[in-house]
This record gives sequence, structure tokens and C-alpha cells, in this order.
Amino acid sequence: MTSEYLRARRQQVQAQSTLPKKPSFQGISLDLFTTKSTDSSAAKVCSSSPHSPTRRLTHKTNNQPFDSEQKYLNKTSLSAPGTVPHRANKAILYTFIALALFTRLYQIGKANTVVWDEAHFGKFAGFYQTRKWYTDLHPPLGKSLLGLFANFVGYDGKFGFDSGATYPATLFHTPFRACCAFLAALTVPLAYLTGLELHLSQDASVFLGVMALTDVATLVLSRFILLDPLLLFFTSLSVFAVFRFRNYQRVAVFTRGWWVYLGLTGFAIGATMSVKWVGLFVVIIVGLHTVNDLGAMLLEKPKVVPYVMHWVARILCLILLPLIVYLGAFYIHFAVLTNSGPGDGKMGSLFQYHLKGVDMQTGPVNVWTGSEVQIRYHGAGGGLLHSHPHNYPVGSKEQQVTLYGWRRDDNNRMILLDAVAGQEKHALKHGDLVRIQHKLSKKLLRVHEEFGAPTSGEKYREVSFGGEEGTVGKGEVWKIVVVDELGKSFGGSGQLKTLLTRFRIQNQESGCWLRSDHMTKLDKVWGFDQHEVACTHEPLNWENSRNALWNIEEHWNPELPVGKKSDYPWSFFSAFMDDNYDKMLGNSMLVPEPGKAKSSIESYPWEWPTLQTNLVVGGAGWSYNIIGHPLIWLGVTAALITYLAVAAVYLIRYFQGAKDWKSSEQLHDFWFMFKIGILGWLVNFIPYILMPRVTYIHHYLPALQFGMILFAYIVEHLLVRLLPRQHMTRRLVFWVLICIDLGIFWYFKDFVFGYKNGWEYRGRKWFKAWNI
Repeated sequence: MTSEYLRARRQQVQAQSTLPKKPSFQGISLDLFTTKSTDSSAAKVCSSSPHSPTRRLTHKTNNQPFDSEQKYLNKTSLSAPGTVPHRANKAILYTFIALALFTRLYQIGKANTVVWDEAHFGKFAGFYQTRKWYTDLHPPLGKSLLGLFANFVGYDGKFGFDSGATYPATLFHTPFRACCAFLAALTVPLAYLTGLELHLSQDASVFLGVMALTDVATLVLSRFILLDPLLLFFTSLSVFAVFRFRNYQRVAVFTRGWWVYLGLTGFAIGATMSVKWVGLFVVIIVGLHTVNDLGAMLLEKPKVVPYVMHWVARILCLILLPLIVYLGAFYIHFAVLTNSGPGDGKMGSLFQYHLKGVDMQTGPVNVWTGSEVQIRYHGAGGGLLHSHPHNYPVGSKEQQVTLYGWRRDDNNRMILLDAVAGQEKHALKHGDLVRIQHKLSKKLLRVHEEFGAPTSGEKYREVSFGGEEGTVGKGEVWKIVVVDELGKSFGGSGQLKTLLTRFRIQNQESGCWLRSDHMTKLDKVWGFDQHEVACTHEPLNWENSRNALWNIEEHWNPELPVGKKSDYPWSFFSAFMDDNYDKMLGNSMLVPEPGKAKSSIESYPWEWPTLQTNLVVGGAGWSYNIIGHPLIWLGVTAALITYLAVAAVYLIRYFQGAKDWKSSEQLHDFWFMFKIGILGWLVNFIPYILMPRVTYIHHYLPALQFGMILFAYIVEHLLVRLLPRQHMTRRLVFWVLICIDLGIFWYFKDFVFGYKNGWEYRGRKWFKAWNI
């Protein structure tokens, strides 16, 4: 792809005849999201940027998709020529690769026990070896890669990854960790290359690479079996691809390299959000940049066909491709984990039915009156409609109604009776009225409008099993409201079918809906800590609709033919939605307990940029300190404040008529850093302040990646402004910063590679809040 830059460079001779006078500040848009000059001359060649001594080149592209493209580009600034960035110094690049591998692999297996969250993610990797189904809070791509690494190192999935357990000789934990560390090491050369793509000098780019190399917190997390190394790698790849594509957009529109890096951006952001949902923050940043880029083009009144081509390219590469990556990660996840496992109960009945080894029987397809069934709650956490010979101590004091997870309990079995006794048996469909009888006790499900639910209180109404067989009492008739049929695009036939039909159960007399949820439980003593089932009058919407959703899991009726497995086709979309819904609710449960102080491993978001927190993890007598590198973390915070202050000064001077920019590209790079540096940091940081959830120091690392780019940029920007002719002095400043960075890393290196006696490091407690 670099050859396209070189071809553009060879065109420089022809471009000399088009050199304009020295460009002024006039005619340059100050829109924070504009990346192109408003000058209509696409052949303009600007003077050298202070961030790059290379000359501006006239735009010329090869392999245009249609003949009028070049003519179109010549009439608009869509092809505004960009600065050709510095070429990577191979010696520097290879040095960064070597140092990144060393710092992340050195003594990586020293702690031969399960450290911190390896207890979770190592165990998940094992499920890919045994192919047992499990559920977790995060999308599956990162865990699938861990499973691939586990297979590569010969892990058979038998070791349980209990916290603090010693690794057996048969599990090669060192190469397992090394696989994660290798991907994490790639973030260092990517940081250096990203600096060059931003047109930073070699010195500033080296400084950016050194920060990525030496951050203590990032290093510690890169050396264990975790998702964080994978998340940081794909985030770095996303940022590099965006920067690289931006340069191709300036000099080589619709060329092969342009398509490659646009596609790489889409793949990278798709992979980032497929590792952890926080990767969506990266998607937002790329989306904002793209929308404003297209908006800037529209303001230049382009011709329709080329402009539509830009939209089509971005829809394909930045919307469809990330979606394909995300869906593909789940498809592989489902294809590998085909055996029954510990996560069965959180998935729908149809998904469980197709797992190998699951304890489910194949019954008749269509459900009739008189059929014996198990009714499954289709909301988060699952569970079967259940009753037992124990009464509520309050309210109606009748037999309890709960959700229960154990499938082989006869107290889960219900009989669906016609609303009117003595009627001829018939297949049930949407709108039919039934009575639901508990098989063992012969009692009927009914609602008590006069009593609140036993745990939820007056918010919902109590339901119980009561009455007498053969009679129809108050609140005992229920309507079947079919919602859809899994695998059918338009809701299906309206018939009540085993496994396939999702339906609601509405009380005919009161109009309330039978519901439950994954949070509310009955008392541990008299309700055995089982989930409450109640009736709600609340309008159903997207937020609570699943709380009132049910399906028939098992069905027995000797008068009906037993269905075949082909009658119950597996639905990828249904499984995908169920798994994502479970992840969403699982994440929503990670909230601090009211009135409870935070634990020693938790931290508040405001403590991250001020370096007022750390986290010590370890095993086998070795400790590792997830702690911020003081120069980097505080430098990023200072860079955020400095950038905003400098931007405010520029805006004031602009309205005063000052001309602070020698070329449009200087201005465009400065405001581009607002999107990537400022918004990149804010979008990855602010949600943790707004979300009521438990937070940890490692949540700050994606924001830190964007902040480090801003740090390197603003330092060089100020040096160029304040010392425009003192090139050696500017270089000296950067190398002083690099030496300080390396010196601090050396001072804290034992926190990365492991230490035994924490008291020996008390002198390195630079802040009172640190735990050493």
C-alpha cells in the first residue's frame, strides 16, 4: 500500500506548476469535524506541516471506478491533497517490536497459580475444549480466541481454573499467557505507526510508542489470560486503521489501499465490540468521524454518483462488515459449544433442546387441552413455572407459585384445562381461554387482586394455586396470547407449539399479565429463595416485555403423536437474541450495593486520571501491581486540559481576525485530534461516571490509549508553536521525556515482573491512596 504514497510522491514534479501562493487562514472551515479545506481548488499544494517536513502533493488516483471520477475530484475538495506521513524507520519499528515482546514475555510464567480473573477466562477457554455451553457477560470473540490459544498449547479443559489453584504440569500456562501477551505487544508498534500517520515527527512518534511500551497497568494486564490484552490490541488496530484511511482519503481515493484500510477499520471496530461491549465506544468515535466527513463533502455540493459511492463504501465497510464480524463471532461460538453445560438454564428451551446430552424429551408439537406441560419463563435467567405444598405466610396464604431451575421435578408439571369443564379437547391457539392446573396438588392457578405480591408488594398482584378441582373460581381463567413462533418471520400460525411458540398468559377477569424476573426472590426460609411469580397491570414495552414471556418446554400427551427433531428447527437469530439479552441483564446487575462501601479492588472513575488508585493481584507468593505510570497518566490528564485551553485561545484569536495557521492541514490535524483525542477519551471515560455499576482501574485503559495520542500531539504542537526554528531543542525535549518515562518504568518494573515482599517497596508509594 505504501507504493501508492510513492506514486503520489513521484507526481510532485508535475504538481509544482500548480503551487499557489502561501495559503492563508481565510477560506478554512473551523468546523470541529471537518477534515477538508473549503478551498475549491483540488490541485492546491500546501506548504509543509510543522508536524511533517514532507511536501503536499497533487492528488491523482488510479483505478477509478468510473471515468468521471477524476473530473469530479478536480471540481471538489473531496480530493484535497494530504500530507504524506513520515515513513517508519525500520530500526525503530523492529526495536519497538523486540522491546514490546520482551517486556510482556519476560518471566511471564513465574506465578504458576491462577491469578485474578484468569479464574474466569481460563475456565471459559476450557469450555471450548470440552464444547460445553456456558454464558458470560461479554461477547464471544475474545473468549473464542482464548479457547483457540488453549487448544494450541494443549489444554484439554479438565483443569477447573479455581482462583489461586496451582497449574498442573499438563497445562502449559506460560505459552497460554504468551499468546495473549503477543497480541498485546503489537499495540506498541501500532502506537508508533499511528503517530506517523498523524504526521507527528519521528521523535514524537517514538515518544508515543514508548508510552505504549512502558505503562505499568497496561503491562501487567497484558501478561495474563484475560480479555484486556485482546481488547487493547483491537482498539489500537482500529485507531491506526482510521488514521491510515484518513491519509488515503486525502491522496488516493478509491484506490486499493483506500479500500483495504476502510475495510480494516470496519473489521477492527467489529472485533473490538465483539471482545467487550465497551468496544462500542470505539465504534461511536469512528461513526462520528465518518458522519462529519461525509457531511463536509455534502457542503461542497458534490456530484451525486461519486458522493453516493462514498456512502455505499462506508455502509459496506463500517456498518455491514462490523455487523458480520459480530454475528460471525456468535455463530462460531454456537457452532463449537454444542454440548450441554453450566449455562443451559439461561438460554431458551429451543436452544437447549439442540444441545447434546441435555435432559429434555421430545413431545408432541401442537399443544391441546388436557396436555401435561412444563411452562418455561422466557425472560432473563429462565426457570420453570413451579409450585410445591407450601403456602404463603401472608396474603391469600394459599400454595406458592415460583420459578424453579431443576427440570426433573414433578412439581413443575402443569395440565392445561379448558376454561369450561366438559368441552371437547382441541388444539390451543392464540386467544384461547384455559385453566392451569398443578398436576400433583390438583389446584388451579389464580390471581388475587386484593393482595400484593409477597415480595414486590403492591407493585404486582399475588398469584397462587388454590380452589377445587372441577370448579371455576374467581381469577382462574387465563388467555393464551401468542407473541411469535421462533424461526418464523411473521409470527407463525398462531398455534401453541412446544418449544417454538412464545406467548403471554393474561388473566381473563383482571387483565393482568403473569410475570417474573431474575432479581426478585421469595424469603429464604418460607419461600426457599425461589423466584417470585406475580401478576402485573403495567403496560408491556421493550424494557419489561420479556418478564411476561413464556413457552412450553416439555409436553406429554399420549393421545398425540410425538414430534421429530426436525419439527423443532434451531434458530440462530433466537439464540443470538437470547444470549445478548442475558449479557445485557447480567451487566446491569453489576451495580454497587446500596450503603455498602467499595471493596479494595474497586475504584471510582475520578481516581483514574488523578492516579489515586491501583490494584494488587498475584499468586504463588508473587504480587503484581496494576498501577498507572505517573508521567503517562498525569500527562494525559494535563494534555486534555492543555488542548482545550489552546483550542479556546485559537477560537478567540480567530474571531479577532488572527491568522494562526500556515496551512489548512495544520488546522485539520488539530481539530482531528479533538475527535480522536478529546472525544475518544471522553466517550471511553464518561460512561463509567454515568453508569451505576461497579468500576475497576482496568476500565480506564481504552480511554488512556486515546489520551496518549493526544499527549504526544499537544506536546509537539506547542513546541512547534513556541520554538518554530529550534529543531534540536524540540528533539531534546522529547528525548528528555522519553528518558524520564523509561526511568520511571525502571523504578516500577518489579510491579510488572512480580515482587514478593511488599514492605520493601513502601518508598515507592507516591500517593497516599496507593496500596503497596
